[in-house]
Amino acid sequence: YRSMWFVARTVINPMIMSLWQRDCADPGTRQIANYNFVDNQQGNWHHDESADVTVVVPLNTDSYKGGGTEFHNYGQLKPLPSGHALMFPSFTNLHRGLPVEGGDRYLLVFWLYDKDRVVHLHEDI
Repeated sequence: YRSMWFVARTVINPMIMSLWQRDCADPGTRQIANYNFVDNQQGNWHHDESADVTVVVPLNTDSYKGGGTEFHNYGQLKPLPSGHALMFPSFTNLHRGLPVEGGDRYLLVFWLYDKDRVVHLHEDI
């Protein structure tokens, strides 16, 4: 956990700042997602409104068939190699996981947010 957040703060956050001008050093939630042909073949369209940036890290790319990520109005991405990361602004990109045709697809998914932005949103309510 500490190693993951060290990387998020020292490697990923500077990229986020450069790309989207957001200071997203604060961790949100994290999960291991599993897509498979039987139980959860593909994701539903959604956006991750409670975070600023979503990070998806494939854990076993060569162990399943199919998969990938689709962005509404932007197209589809094939699965990245294991250990690489897909980062995107969470709240503006409607997306879903593509169907898995065989095997189990495992992903580490975590969300980062700009704590100051979230605090200001709650103060304005």
